[in-house]
Amino acid sequence: MSATQRQHLIVGRITAAHGIGGAVRVQSLTDDPDRFAALRTCWLLDEKEQPERSLHILSARTQKANLVLLQFDGVSDRDAALALRGRLLAVDRADAVKLPADHWFICDLLGCEVFDAAAGPIGTVHEVLQHTAQDVFVVRQPGQPDLLFPAIKTILRQVDLAARRIDVCLPDGLHALYRKEKA
Repeated sequence: MSATQRQHLIVGRITAAHGIGGAVRVQSLTDDPDRFAALRTCWLLDEKEQPERSLHILSARTQKANLVLLQFDGVSDRDAALALRGRLLAVDRADAVKLPADHWFICDLLGCEVFDAAAGPIGTVHEVLQHTAQDVFVVRQPGQPDLLFPAIKTILRQVDLAARRIDVCLPDGLHALYRKEKA
């Protein structure tokens, strides 16, 4: 793990209590909400997204496409579950799902410098929007409008997380469309 990589990866947000027995509803923030079924522990994060305490998962059940019901050890009533509402859940990087080649955790891409083959440095990755067809990178450069491009193989040439660098080849005219020179 490099110095810039997070030790913990966010996997969900507690949205509500479920029933009176302490179960919580969790909005899954992963590509695979079924991953919670195999998960035994997770971290409850504080407001600064730092681990506050470890939670042992007693049961997990996927309710909808991105909604999971979790029961934690030590959270035995509705009041205790309500106290967790709005909190983020994370896993240790070592416990994260193994990604296939040419796939990255979004948190690792944020802050990477982006270099276009023709235009040179174009900014840093500020956000990755997740859409149905493909993800969209939002690249920010101070004093300029955000530049957006799809995360497709014809554009993404190389991602070097160790160097915090992403090399791209933007389609003709895309850079000029977003970054017009001031007259």
